[in-house]
Amino acid sequence: GNQQQEAQYIAQRVLELREEGMSFTEMAVLFRAAFHSQALEFELMKRDIPYEYRGGLKFFERAHVKDVVSHLRIKLNPRDEIAWMRILGLQPGIGLVTAQKVAKQVQEIESLDEIVDAELKVPKRAQAGWESLLRTLKKMVAEELPADLIRVVTAGDYRDYLEAEYPDFMDRLDDLEQFALFAEGYSELKKFLDEVSLSSDYGAIREQDGSYEEEKMVLSTVHQAKGLEWDTVFIINLVDGKF
Repeated sequence: GNQQQEAQYIAQRVLELREEGMSFTEMAVLFRAAFHSQALEFELMKRDIPYEYRGGLKFFERAHVKDVVSHLRIKLNPRDEIAWMRILGLQPGIGLVTAQKVAKQVQEIESLDEIVDAELKVPKRAQAGWESLLRTLKKMVAEELPADLIRVVTAGDYRDYLEAEYPDFMDRLDDLEQFALFAEGYSELKKFLDEVSLSSDYGAIREQDGSYEEEKMVLSTVHQAKGLEWDTVFIINLVDGKF
């Protein structure tokens, strides 16, 4: 709960300072490593505090987070074609054309448990990839809670995909574990996905109503913050021997 408390405290202070007339752009939060910012990003998102992320991608813009969210979207709505295209594209032997064919067949089927049992036609070279995805989807049928669903995806063949694709796969797994911890606050998948998808475009929503316009606070690694200055700076995860 330590990171959560720290995040809540910072978000609270940021809003107080904003009330006192300080612009978001005059505030920054610094940290040592990119994956230290998750808890804070969730908190800022929940409270609708606009921020920009220096020298990296915001949490919900990261590929592995989007991949996992796409799996969850299919659990919620098995006819979500964009989500199908994304997760099919992760499988070995499944290119764009095959993904489109599979996504089209899936559109005809009502629910995820029926999809899992259906004998879909897939080309021979896509067979192994499709079966590996089915293994994960089968486990997802049995789960309802967002956190459990995230852990099922992360523990399945997707983990092997990450390990094969990315040298920093341990950091990515850490992101996904943080994501699962965050999801433990939710009992309903729809509500969870609504909030998560909001986060990816909530900056834009903010700007339409004009209240904050372009004013965003900065999140940055210490490394990226060299030579910059702000009125108020928070440093998170300031642990002895770690910073």
